[in-house]
Amino acid sequence: MGFIKKYLSLIIPTAVTLVAVVFLTVSLLMAQSLQEQLEESISTARRVSTYKGQKISSSQWKLERKYQEAHGRDANEISTAAKESSQRELLSYKIFPEPKETSAQIFKEFGQRYRQILEELLGSIGALDSPTDVELKSLLQRPAKGIERQGERPGFVIRDRGWTDRDDEGDLAIIEIIRKQRAETIPVYGNPTYLSGYKLWDEFIYAGRQDAVEKCWYSQLGLWIQKDIIDTIKQMNVGSSSVFTSPVKRILGVSFIGPVTDQPPAIDNMPRYVSSPTEGLTTPWTDRIGNEDIDVVHFSVSVVINSKDVLGFMQQLCCEKEHFFSGYFDKEQSHRMKHNQITVLKSEVRPIDRVKESDKGYYYGDDAVVQLDLVCEYVFNRAGYDAIKPQSIKRLLGQLKEDKKDEDKATGRRRTSRRRR
Repeated sequence: MGFIKKYLSLIIPTAVTLVAVVFLTVSLLMAQSLQEQLEESISTARRVSTYKGQKISSSQWKLERKYQEAHGRDANEISTAAKESSQRELLSYKIFPEPKETSAQIFKEFGQRYRQILEELLGSIGALDSPTDVELKSLLQRPAKGIERQGERPGFVIRDRGWTDRDDEGDLAIIEIIRKQRAETIPVYGNPTYLSGYKLWDEFIYAGRQDAVEKCWYSQLGLWIQKDIIDTIKQMNVGSSSVFTSPVKRILGVSFIGPVTDQPPAIDNMPRYVSSPTEGLTTPWTDRIGNEDIDVVHFSVSVVINSKDVLGFMQQLCCEKEHFFSGYFDKEQSHRMKHNQITVLKSEVRPIDRVKESDKGYYYGDDAVVQLDLVCEYVFNRAGYDAIKPQSIKRLLGQLKEDKKDEDKATGRRRTSRRRR
């Protein structure tokens, strides 16, 4: 208490001074904020004043209408482009939406034509596989172009893509030369048996009209998709005549049921519609699944490619492509249209074991090469191709429900079954 009494005369003025400082500081900050608000208001007022005396043109509505019409045209063009993207030429005009002929021969013809088109597509990019055992045996039993060979070797058998029943270093050296000559004279390795549907139609057995129509439908979807893949390789390899100089060295395969493997795909390797996030080959980051406007299909594709061209391949795969369309039913004048239906959902780059590849007969040159595995989605616009979609497919997708007669038949069958029990 003595201390407080002694310095009381100093404590009170000090406290008053501190309060004054705090009050002054708060006042200055508030004043600064108020000044900034006033300056902003003055600036706004000045901008508003510049419009003073200006009158809105009596034709302003016409200008606004032009803007709105332009927006409307943009919307219509987008809708039309989406529709046209799925209006594609058909492999056969005899089958969809329902066959007009009763003979099963039209399905066999479809399968023959399907295999032929896949072979032609690979031919359009100059694709061949490495020499088969049969080819190597034939070449080794007679002088090959540019290869000196004396005499015949009776009983010579080639196994496992070039290894022989006789460990003859000379034969193995010639086999290597033949294989390298193949790589030097083709732009890309490819084999139609590794594409979807080729094996199916090679072993097709007619098992009823609906089954055959559905196989044709899914094959048609697969053909459109695989054509875009092969067209992508064609664009990437423009100007190259050798695997050694091509960006894309080899197409390993296309799959709709899982990842591409080193074996020819199974017969059931056909497109499947994705109607929920769990039905596809991967969880789509696009969140796209089939709905009232679109159908979605997932596919896997694997290629051996120059490591520098990985990004370029993905960009080319997803870019806009052209197609021609002349109507589904009545032939019209052919129209040039565009489509852009592919999105990459997942990508993986893996190293190539060159020793293992050369053992199988594949040579890629000096480029740094990798295996690129992609999982992609392909989007079909329903308005563009629903006119030819088979009834059973629409029913599967929930676009059609069983009609009253079908329901009555099903009910009758159930009642009969109950009575028999």
